[in-house]
Amino acid sequence: MRDEFWQSVKSMQRDIGGVSNSNGAVAESYFINSFAKSMSFAGQEYDAIDSNIRRKIKKNNLQAEYDLVLYNCSSIVIIEIKYKADKDDVESLLHKAPVFKQLFPQYVNYDLYLGLAALHIDDITEKESLKQGIAVIKQVGDAVVINDAQLKVF
Repeated sequence: MRDEFWQSVKSMQRDIGGVSNSNGAVAESYFINSFAKSMSFAGQEYDAIDSNIRRKIKKNNLQAEYDLVLYNCSSIVIIEIKYKADKDDVESLLHKAPVFKQLFPQYVNYDLYLGLAALHIDDITEKESLKQGIAVIKQVGDAVVINDAQLKVF
């Protein structure tokens, strides 16, 4: 009886994890496709876009994954994409910024901007993002809306 119970719990965990992964995939697809179409951020045009890039440098014990990166000749935008963003995502993104320039030294002299994109972002997380100089990117109806009023270079 206990074995059946634990098998049922494990099955439910897999199902819930699958739903969560599906929601994340929907959010990533939406924002990646939107930025691939516009290729612009904070009034600048970008020439290239990468999604889901990972890099690891064993020697320095550095590694990171970036959901979306936009490039032009002088600046980089790193966008963290979430289905539902929370305050921890702001902290995580802030830690990824300096690591990016270590993992990709060819961009060390580029201006680096950060964005947090989510299908849902609560007021506290939005305010914290803006306070830290991170753009907030959300879906409003059929459009992507970017609040970059307090955007800063990292």
